[in-house]
Amino acid sequence: MGGGTAAAAAAAAAGGDPGGGARKRPARTSVALMKVYPNELEAQAEFDDFTEWLQTFELYRGKHSDIEFEDEGRAVGKFKVSMRGKKFER
Repeated sequence: MGGGTAAAAAAAAAGGDPGGGARKRPARTSVALMKVYPNELEAQAEFDDFTEWLQTFELYRGKHSDIEFEDEGRAVGKFKVSMRGKKFER
């Protein structure tokens, strides 16, 4: 009888690899977490003095009317953009 069988049984009982090789580590998984806020970051207390460098324009559906309260119901979204103008010399 070989001593290898007893050593393999002892390693298996101790939770080791009976083949005598190195233990395999469980694969690590990378998880990225993202926190979603209910409103813009400027309104959050933890982002004190945060100012956005983009300009925000409301997007409206339909034609513009002279009645202001009707315009509020036509807003369908916001467009954020950074615009820069540069004059080119000829």
